[in-house]
Amino acid sequence: MDKGLPSMREAARQTVKHKPIQEALAKALELISSRELHMSLEESQKWSPILLSWIMGPSSVPISQGWLTILLTDTLSSKKAILAKGSAQVTSDKVKTQVDLANVVSATQTANQLASAVVNLAGAQLGTATESADTFPLADLLSLEPFAGSFKNLKKDKPPKITAADSALATLKGIKALTDICAEDPLSQQKIADFGVLCLLRRLLLEDDYEQLAAIEAYDASRALEAQGRVSSSPSDPSVVDSYDPSNLRVPATAHIRRHAARLLTVLSVLPEVQKAIVADKSWCKWLEECARGQIPGCCLKFKVMPGQHY
Repeated sequence: MDKGLPSMREAARQTVKHKPIQEALAKALELISSRELHMSLEESQKWSPILLSWIMGPSSVPISQGWLTILLTDTLSSKKAILAKGSAQVTSDKVKTQVDLANVVSATQTANQLASAVVNLAGAQLGTATESADTFPLADLLSLEPFAGSFKNLKKDKPPKITAADSALATLKGIKALTDICAEDPLSQQKIADFGVLCLLRRLLLEDDYEQLAAIEAYDASRALEAQGRVSSSPSDPSVVDSYDPSNLRVPATAHIRRHAARLLTVLSVLPEVQKAIVADKSWCKWLEECARGQIPGCCLKFKVMPGQHY
């Protein structure tokens, strides 16, 4: 296993555009895992970007949101410990300490909201039955902190209502909070980089998961409206029609998500391994160049990463 996994990992990296090979590698890895052979922590960290690229997409937003939630809560725990230790000593910069404390309080509230959004979206997409892993694949994840409280209170007889716009707003707040916590903290920056946050940022910047989720939502609403029209051409309650009206659906704040994801990327770009990873990614380099030229929506001037600035 120790010799085979690095070879599989390298094959997965070199065959990104070859779907049949990627599927074969995924099945092989699933077979290995099903035999209770567990990766080491170091090996798991190396695999995380590959695994997440396999599962990302509009139907797996709860997974990427869950990952963001864990990153945020873990970073918060470390930050709180540092602040608690510092409060017992004479603080040289009281203003900075107050700002840090305010960021921690705000980020804690955001983490709780994000955890609830993860549980609600998972329930809406996957159903609320939890008797088996087949009916609720994320049950194991959501039974852990910080999701356990919201998951326990999830109504099993009624799927939660959450829109693509609600989900996107939760992600936006989460990315912003993580950036605020890490902005002037090299240890936190290194920690989230080691945990593979670049894979998440790349997805948020280059892909359109929330736009696709909103499109699916609009399509479902249109179908529901058509079905409602067939049942009755003149419903007695106008609110019934309004609930299915696609025009009532809000647009996800994807431009703002990209803006703050770009801001976090700028913060992390001082790390040598981050620079190296981006330079090796041609698609990402192209995106950054277009962003610097103002060709990418959501890349305002103060969040631009100029070509060659660190790379």
